Amino acid sequence: MARNLTLGQATLITTIRNFQHIHGYTPSITELAQTLDRARGTIHTRLKSLQRRGILVRHGSRARALEIMPQKTGSQCKFVQSSSAA
Repeated sequence: MARNLTLGQATLITTIRNFQHIHGYTPSITELAQTLDRARGTIHTRLKSLQRRGILVRHGSRARALEIMPQKTGSQCKFVQSSSAA
């Protein structure tokens, strides 16, 4: 079953992947907020939503402890237009 992502969620996943590719480690919430020009609370909410759906896993409460689950992304995910801001 396809996992529908909002534009904000898809952008967040892409940003995390790009940051990891460039820097070799996961971005912090502050770095994500600065990169996406969003509030830390907005980033936190989107991360929690992706965690609940099993797309992201957070390993403990450590900083930079996010992992994108490969079997939950890619061809199994599709972007859906949201009527509300994501």
